[in-house]
Amino acid sequence: MDAADILRALVRTVHLLAATAWVGGSIFSATVLAPRISSGQGSELAAVNRAFGGIVSVCVWLLLASGAILTVDRLADPHASGGLYTIILVVKVALSVAMILVAGWLGERAWRRRPVPEPGAVPTHGGPRLRDLVRDRFRDLSRDRPRVARLNLTLGVVVFALGALLTTLYERGLDVGP
Repeated sequence: MDAADILRALVRTVHLLAATAWVGGSIFSATVLAPRISSGQGSELAAVNRAFGGIVSVCVWLLLASGAILTVDRLADPHASGGLYTIILVVKVALSVAMILVAGWLGERAWRRRPVPEPGAVPTHGGPRLRDLVRDRFRDLSRDRPRVARLNLTLGVVVFALGALLTTLYERGLDVGP
């Protein structure tokens, strides 16, 4: 075992821990947080959700960095270039990007976006028109939150499974390339 192997194991560990934290937190979010927040029981839980959003942000950056390193490392190996391995990797990356977008929608930033005023409406800072738009947008997001949280959890489980499949293909040299 040389230094490259140790670095590879460290990067893989970071990748797995970040993915586990995100998907594990998504289980909690989809089954506990989202349903309660959307039903109006969420004042204390909203703070928990914001804290989880901070963890997700760190996990996303760790996953992007470690994933890029692992992708370059694997694709430099002839066992993982082309064919089935690459197709599955592309699907995994695409679903990971979808997860990041959904997490952004679920996250605190989605709650802070300013509504787009109706045509002809003159927003006044704190006036009734702007306040109504914000309230309606929050209500719409709250209603969809459990469904979207379950979608993100499903994406996370599929991405996790694809990662396991990629590892199996790589370790066994079962890549069926052109």
